[in-house]
Amino acid sequence: MEKHILIDFSGKFQFETIEFLLGQAKEKLSILEIKIGLRKKIVNILIECLENIYKYTKFGIEGDYSNINFFSKISLEKTNDSFIIKAGNTILNSDIEKLKNKIEKVNALNREGLQKFYQEIINDGKISDKGSAGLGIIDIAMKSGKPIVFNFTPKNEKNSFYEIKIEISENIN
Repeated sequence: MEKHILIDFSGKFQFETIEFLLGQAKEKLSILEIKIGLRKKIVNILIECLENIYKYTKFGIEGDYSNINFFSKISLEKTNDSFIIKAGNTILNSDIEKLKNKIEKVNALNREGLQKFYQEIINDGKISDKGSAGLGIIDIAMKSGKPIVFNFTPKNEKNSFYEIKIEISENIN
């Protein structure tokens, strides 16, 4: 399988990083002459991943995350017939179970189930202590049309490195 890396970033994450990486991704997708609908899906998923990393980076400065050696990474690759987004960041071990359960639930749902789950969360109106309603994972699954691959790699007794891999097929509707 042939693979081309379009963006690849790891390290300290700042708000300006989002703008820079999105600009790079848009430019490279444009050069590849990717259809506008597919390009929008890729960029929207990338935005969700970047916003998630940024939120956790922000928590790295305050609260329970303030004593963590925070690390993040994100990449966008083009393979023969799909695009792969890989994103990762440091999280507290206490957050793993809830996140794992949510991703597993989302992966088990079909498109109609995802839409229903999305509506339930919107109608519920609850916002987490991290400032989100938890719609990002659902949105990623709906846009990619494929299960989200995820992994937690323990760093120490307090935190782990959380990674997700999202595949977006060029033939997506």
